[in-house]
Amino acid sequence: MPVMTFKAKDAPTGYTPIPDGTYLLEIEKVDPNKVSKTTKVPQMQVTCKVVEGPYIGKTATIWAQLAGKGAWVTRAILDATGVDYEVIESDDVDEEGNKLNDYSFDTDDLPGTSMYADTFIDEYEGNKNNKWKNFKAVEADEAPKDEKPAAAAKGAEKAAASKAAAPAAASAPVRRVRQ
Repeated sequence: MPVMTFKAKDAPTGYTPIPDGTYLLEIEKVDPNKVSKTTKVPQMQVTCKVVEGPYIGKTATIWAQLAGKGAWVTRAILDATGVDYEVIESDDVDEEGNKLNDYSFDTDDLPGTSMYADTFIDEYEGNKNNKWKNFKAVEADEAPKDEKPAAAAKGAEKAAASKAAAPAAASAPVRRVRQ
């Protein structure tokens, strides 16, 4: 059998994390049907794109728990994007005695919205990945002047509409209205 020799670049190493910093993200899609491999807690995968700065177009994946101690991430994303949710009062408490409520929202409301988020690089099982935190709302006047992303406008419009909406009558479930 003949021996062949050829030149080629090494295989790509895969994902390259975005450097630490604050980025404007537009949510592209949400998959709410995920479960954490380690904790078995239900979670959603939020796929975003960076929409300004030197990493424009880079994909950002945020894993947001739908139960347990990490569920604050989901609520923070909803608050930052202006997506409405219902708070359903509950008598449940966690192991530390903190009151637990149920939250209900439509995942279809998230794609097309935007938010600012801070990232840092974390290493897990030898792989470097981005972790996201400090989710913040995008105000209409904060949208980039040169590249006004549709997501920033949509997020600001949702926030303004939520501010204008009157709160529902005081009965369960309670509708959350952005102030």
